[in-house]
Amino acid sequence: LQTYLLSVHNKNITLVTAFASGTENILSNILENNNTVEMLVGTINAFTSPKFIEYFMLYKHQELTLRVDFRYQNSIHWKLCLINPNIIAIGSANFTITGLELTRDTCILIEDENLYNLYMARYIILIDEPRIKTAHEKGFKAEFIKYQKIHNRNQAALARSGKYESLKEWLE
Repeated sequence: LQTYLLSVHNKNITLVTAFASGTENILSNILENNNTVEMLVGTINAFTSPKFIEYFMLYKHQELTLRVDFRYQNSIHWKLCLINPNIIAIGSANFTITGLELTRDTCILIEDENLYNLYMARYIILIDEPRIKTAHEKGFKAEFIKYQKIHNRNQAALARSGKYESLKEWLE
C-alpha cells in the first residue's frame, strides 16, 4: 500500500484510518507528489500517536487537511483511501508502518466510480460530526491536549501490564 500511495501524483486523496503512527514522512512524501490530501484519524483507545497529530498541526502545507475524530470509543474505525475519481483502497491496514507495508494487514484496490462516490458521500456526512475537528479549527487544541493525556495514561498502563513496551510495539 505504501508503494502504491507513493506512486500517486496530482490527485485528490482522502485517507481515513482508525490509527496513525510513525508515518509522517510517508504522508509528507505523498503531499510532495503534488497531491491534495484530506486525512481523518480516529482516537479509539487513544492509539493514534499524538506526535503524528502534532506534526501535521504544525505542518504548513496548504494541500493537507487533517481531521481528528475525538469521539474516542465511538471514533471512526475505517481503513480507507479514496483517490479521485474512482480508486478505493480498503482493508484492515491502518496508517502505520506495519499497516502500509501490508506485512500483517490486507488491502484491496477497487476501481469503481459509483463505489467511490458512495464512500465520499458517507465521508462528507461523517466529517460534519461536531467532535470531528480540523487541526486549525477553534477547540481543536483543547481536545488535542485532553487526547495527549489519555494517550499517555493508556501507554503507561500498557507498559505496566508488561504486554507492550510502547504503542509502536503494540501496532507492530
